Amino acid sequence: MSVVADRRTGAGSSMIPVVFCLLLCLQEASMFKVIVAPDNLLIVSLEDSDVTPSASVYVVKITGESKNYFFQFEEFNNSLPSPLVFNASYHGLYYIVTLMVIHSNLASRPARSVTVLTKPLPVSKVFVHDYKPSPETGVVFKVQYPEKFNVFTRVNISYWEGKNFRTMLYKDFFKGKTVFNHWLPGTCYSNITFQLVSEVSFNKSTLVESSGIGHVPQQHRTEFFAAQ
Repeated sequence: MSVVADRRTGAGSSMIPVVFCLLLCLQEASMFKVIVAPDNLLIVSLEDSDVTPSASVYVVKITGESKNYFFQFEEFNNSLPSPLVFNASYHGLYYIVTLMVIHSNLASRPARSVTVLTKPLPVSKVFVHDYKPSPETGVVFKVQYPEKFNVFTRVNISYWEGKNFRTMLYKDFFKGKTVFNHWLPGTCYSNITFQLVSEVSFNKSTLVESSGIGHVPQQHRTEFFAAQ
């Protein structure tokens, strides 16, 4: 049975005051697991290799939002404690999860952390139409998506250009709208889909998460334009 770490009250686990946590002594924790589950849950589990004879308390620190959260695993003897389950508020945001092992002798070592990235929420509606002021072939993309607590850096646009499949990462969306100048005049475009993409780099590694496809794929035929 999992212990749910409530982000507001700390119910289901022992909340460690921030001032006290600043005084905690840390030991490197190398094998604890952090899984991003559906519904934006972070599941943090201890492994056998994390358990040391002299340790008395195992604390998890979660950073990424406007405040840090501290939760303590339940006390245990022969079997490992139930996982902590943290309900993350933000979709498409990276979280740093640190396991802190507190020893009775207060010997201090830097703790290792795990960085995870939650999945952005998908686009819900799409509007595609020609951009009339453009002397060339311009297409307006306007997308609607949950804006609160939803983070993304780019938009992945995929479509069929006649019989050819194309995909492109685009980052110049302003308030969910952009003018796209890459389409050919008088061409039929089908199965036009959009995915919000969140990306973060750390320690020379990159994490990427893409939203699902929550909207109805669009069809559009660009207008011919007359030679000037």
